[in-house]
Amino acid sequence: MLVVIAIIAILVGLLLPAVQKVREAAARAQCQNNLKQLGLALHAFHDSNGVFPASGWTTAGPGKPARKFVGWRPLTLPFIEQENLQRLYDFSQNWWDGPNPPAAATPVKTHRCPSTPAGDAVTSAVAKPPRPAMTFVAPVAPTDYEVVMGVQPAAIHPHLPAALYTADKEPGYFRRPSGPAATAGCG
Repeated sequence: MLVVIAIIAILVGLLLPAVQKVREAAARAQCQNNLKQLGLALHAFHDSNGVFPASGWTTAGPGKPARKFVGWRPLTLPFIEQENLQRLYDFSQNWWDGPNPPAAATPVKTHRCPSTPAGDAVTSAVAKPPRPAMTFVAPVAPTDYEVVMGVQPAAIHPHLPAALYTADKEPGYFRRPSGPAATAGCG
């Protein structure tokens, strides 16, 4: 009887790491699929509007004419089969105004990688003009993916005699404002 229990314990000990590896491989595949879906959504937005969405909005632009602060996520929701969630957004208001905070609190599975451990819930935000300091009734939905607005010239090489990038020629496809003129210097 003890021999049988020992053999079962050894088999379980060998099986658990294999099961964990399979789970991690599945989570990694899901993360890769999410990135693919978001990439396709960004390109579908580009196909519809002629430009990629900006990381956030401060001026009117394709897909976002109201000059309000709304990032790329709500703008790409229809392209990841989340049209109903996008309908909750009021694009004539900033993301923190009106009906938008409850919409921002709605989790989107495509925005999360299953391998990422759950972090602390975002229930408040410090003031960052023009946004006031805020306390959210429902925490803002987490996301594991972000677009890069551009590169700070000093981050490239702070000791160069002249800046590689200027305000009119700055790298990044998701800058503010987004549009043909904004991406002319991107390559």
